[in-house]
Amino acid sequence: VYHLVDTLPLQTNITCEIDWNRRFDHMQQHSGQHLLSALLIDTYDIHTVSFHLGSDAVSIDLSVPQLSHEQLLHIEKIVNDAIYSNRPIKTYEVKKEDLRTLALRKVPELEDEVVRIVEIDGIDVSACCGTHVNQIGELGLIKLTKTEKQRGNTRLFFKCGMRALADYQQSQEIVAELSNKFSTSRELVVERIKKLETEQKELQKQLEELKNENAAYLASELEAKKEGSFLYHHFENRTLKGVQTLTKQLLQTPDTTLLFSLS
Repeated sequence: VYHLVDTLPLQTNITCEIDWNRRFDHMQQHSGQHLLSALLIDTYDIHTVSFHLGSDAVSIDLSVPQLSHEQLLHIEKIVNDAIYSNRPIKTYEVKKEDLRTLALRKVPELEDEVVRIVEIDGIDVSACCGTHVNQIGELGLIKLTKTEKQRGNTRLFFKCGMRALADYQQSQEIVAELSNKFSTSRELVVERIKKLETEQKELQKQLEELKNENAAYLASELEAKKEGSFLYHHFENRTLKGVQTLTKQLLQTPDTTLLFSLS
């Protein structure tokens, strides 16, 4: 680790301290990515194109147009089954010319004469200079959260360890609040929301019909105010959309000029 300074020699003693929570979080996400990428190759021959580690979102881009719901469930199961095996993760260095003796997931293009290797026992061997947990059991769990299309590839989002736990806690709180709001069990929350959506669509349909009837009635009243082909009217407490609906009704009469104002 290098610290760049403005002047030399240093005149002050400096104490450096690792932010352990942040470091362990990165260790969990990075080791989880190695495990996930390796098992995607073994199971579906899907290769990882890139890895993105943010403060909240973690994702890998995969060389496949899409993943089915069934595939995602299967991937999540085999990854977590592997975590329960609690295999050790070893780090060691090898000379560049000895890389060909290793079953690397991806052969790196490096100029370094010595290469650092991260190996999940019996699962993955990768050249990597990142921080990792000592055993995959320290990942706790991996939760796949969503996928997005990304220039012909699939971006797979996931959370490992404490991030996955925090995500589950947040999701549980949301479901519990919805359950209380609808006075139902959490298993029936989705059903209640679907029922509300159906009722909302029906009410919206009825509302639109009433609006059209009201517009037709008002249009007939305004027709009587026309001076030749010209009609002016000032509306109070009406929305622009409502006036537009009324305008469509009135313009069905040929050679009509309208001038409306709103307040």
